[in-house]
Amino acid sequence: MKKLTITTLVITALCTLHNASNAMMPVVEHYKIYIENHYGAPIKFKIAQPQEAAQEISVGNMERVLVGTVYTVKKLSIRTTGAGSSYLSPFTDLAKEIQQLVQQANLDENMYRNAVIIIKPSKSYENWNIQINWEKEMSTEAMSPEEEVIAQIINGSLGSDYAEKIVALSSNSNELLYSLAQGDGGANLDDLLSARIRTLIINNEKNPTKQKYEQDLKDTIDSLYAELQRYKKRYFVKK
Repeated sequence: MKKLTITTLVITALCTLHNASNAMMPVVEHYKIYIENHYGAPIKFKIAQPQEAAQEISVGNMERVLVGTVYTVKKLSIRTTGAGSSYLSPFTDLAKEIQQLVQQANLDENMYRNAVIIIKPSKSYENWNIQINWEKEMSTEAMSPEEEVIAQIINGSLGSDYAEKIVALSSNSNELLYSLAQGDGGANLDDLLSARIRTLIINNEKNPTKQKYEQDLKDTIDSLYAELQRYKKRYFVKK
């Protein structure tokens, strides 16, 4: 009986140490994945294999777009845009790159960092020139609620129109345009979008109504997008 008790205690202690060790290990599954376009022309991506139907998201040249997290991005495909591109340049499967991301995420040097899939310049008759970078130390926590909502919208939760608008609002060039138009001390467009969505999330938690919540999200995006278009017209349309 004494021998059995000692054995049980040893097993219990080992299990406790194992659990404690796991508890202290950093969580790496929440890293974000971006696509950054240096191709030289707009491209499109979808979170699906080439043959699968899915929302197509545009990425302008020299722009960076949030794709999602390791939870949402299991598949990824890209293609060029423009007339005839769907036939002349069909979607290319980035399964190899996604597998590489998952493997690299487990390396110590990549813990708490974001993954950036950089699409580099290449000829139409060449294979895609793709580079993966890891940058910016990130929080050990998951994405904030508003970031989760923005990622869901990019992935098509409100339809393609609102996915495109969110991408436009989040692009670096439009961020700069908005800041210049606001003048010194003006609101950052991305922060403003996040703040308004955060308010909608809080209000929805107090009085959950899915239909009204989704309509409020659409109205918020439409309002900011319309404001952005006014600045574009003012600064870029020749008179």
